[in-house]
Amino acid sequence: MKRFSILAVIAVAIVSLLAPSESSAADDKKKPDVRELKNIINRAYLSQDASVLREVLLRFGRQNSREAVRAVLDQAAKFAQADDAEDWYWALVEGAASYNRPLACSEMGDFIVQYRTRPISKDLLHSLQKNNSKYVTRILRRVFDRGTDDLKALAIDIAAQLPYRRTVDVLMPYYAKLAEKDSAQAKQMRKRAVIVLEALTKQRIGDSLINWQGWWEANRHKGLKVIRAEAEEWDGATGIARKLDPVRAAQFIGLEEFPEGKVLVVEGPVARNGVDTNNDDISAKLSTLNIPHDTVLKERLEESNYSIDRYAAVFVNCTQIHRFCQSPGHRGGKAVGNRMRECLGPNPHDNAQFKMKRPALEKLKKWVNRGGYLFTEDWVLAEAVAPNWPALVKVGSKLEEDNVQIRPAKGKTTHSFLRGVFVPPVSIEDFDWDSDDEDDEVDIFGESDKDEKKQKEKDAYDPTVEDDEEDAKAEKSGGGSGSTGVGEDPVDPESEKFDDPKISIIQHEWKIDNESNAITVRSKKVETLITSQELRKKAGDPAVAISFVHGRGKVLHVLSHFGKQTSAKNEASIENLLINFLIEVKVRVMR
Repeated sequence: MKRFSILAVIAVAIVSLLAPSESSAADDKKKPDVRELKNIINRAYLSQDASVLREVLLRFGRQNSREAVRAVLDQAAKFAQADDAEDWYWALVEGAASYNRPLACSEMGDFIVQYRTRPISKDLLHSLQKNNSKYVTRILRRVFDRGTDDLKALAIDIAAQLPYRRTVDVLMPYYAKLAEKDSAQAKQMRKRAVIVLEALTKQRIGDSLINWQGWWEANRHKGLKVIRAEAEEWDGATGIARKLDPVRAAQFIGLEEFPEGKVLVVEGPVARNGVDTNNDDISAKLSTLNIPHDTVLKERLEESNYSIDRYAAVFVNCTQIHRFCQSPGHRGGKAVGNRMRECLGPNPHDNAQFKMKRPALEKLKKWVNRGGYLFTEDWVLAEAVAPNWPALVKVGSKLEEDNVQIRPAKGKTTHSFLRGVFVPPVSIEDFDWDSDDEDDEVDIFGESDKDEKKQKEKDAYDPTVEDDEEDAKAEKSGGGSGSTGVGEDPVDPESEKFDDPKISIIQHEWKIDNESNAITVRSKKVETLITSQELRKKAGDPAVAISFVHGRGKVLHVLSHFGKQTSAKNEASIENLLINFLIEVKVRVMR
């Protein structure tokens, strides 16, 4: 009771500090005191009141201030060191990523490239996928100039949902740099850049730098709203749980181009009493996605004359792996554990156990070592993953059926398997052009005025600056900010109106089946991709999805099943893992 009273007093003090007053609007515009901002965040943490933290973040976000966003990010970096403060870490990172003012975006860009190898930079850029402010292009430009390869890949995805001329302006120089390189990675990134250019402009120009540069020089003055309106309509629908970003959608649509005999699903048998031992049906999911694949019963995998060498990806269904009676006509009684019931039939009992034997396990391990991609789920951890790689993972405690909150593991948000898992892409088709597009005024000009404006914009256009006009004016007025060529302050910061930041925290659930095994990670060679703090408390390890490399291949294991989630958004989490896995396999196959 005493602790509750203390926290309540702290909460009341913070709320009173932040409460609106007659001068609150003016306070929002004041240059913030960094020390006081950090103190407020710490006091909000002590009160453990999320509503107070949200108000703190909102107040900071209303300020066109580098200091405010840096204070938030500095505090997030401190919370990143503590496992029990993960909720607050993500709240601060996602709060900062919602800020839409120009100087806030400049600071985020500088922060990301300054700490580009640290987890918080990756997580901040990942969270920016929900921010469609035109000033996010300032961040992209810095990342394309000085970011790591994984940050640049994510920046391309973000560019696909920012339909501004400046997005094309900052993407084009990066595309030009990629065109100078001949590595496999550069070629893949160049393809992704072209897909984004095509998605933004609705032009089918293909991978030709000189053609893109010539076309953009001739058409930039129109603005993307007019360019897109004049272009032919196209359909990028994929028929999956939710929309994909344009890059991934283009990659996904081509997945059916897999040659036959490249994807295999390993299934359990139907027992003599008619019981299907499969707890999932990955084959059905692949069929829904139009992915060509073969199926095989796992006992066939044990046979020495059966080879899986021709396959690039193998998926293993979660199946019943414990001993049970399969006598026809016998009925089940009370639950006895391991998702089974007591057999009430008369003797004799036909007890069977459909679990992979050592020959099958060795075959899978050698195949992965040679370059195969293995996708497993739930009980396959105990059946195949832990037995094959005991130094990396082991079977954890049994879990009860539950829906747990999940988040990306800190610093893993740029991992290729997590693309689109937690942040649905903004749809350009639903974009509010009237309020957000800087090019709207093109339509209201007469013919002579259009010609004059076209020439003016051609003369003024400089791809080394970050915004269209106000920053160019700021530079001429004498404000400099290093290599960007952009003024430190906008020409008239009060003339532009901004909506409040849309502060939203990752809210995803993962359905865990009864008696699923927790994942216990034993080696730093294992990447934990998705975590749950509820699992950490229950089982000692937060891992929900993990991946690791073995030889030239890779293993991805998830603690759940398809079709088990509580909503389309949550089902899309595991579905997107599957899609990302397949896209990476496709890239390897189609080289």
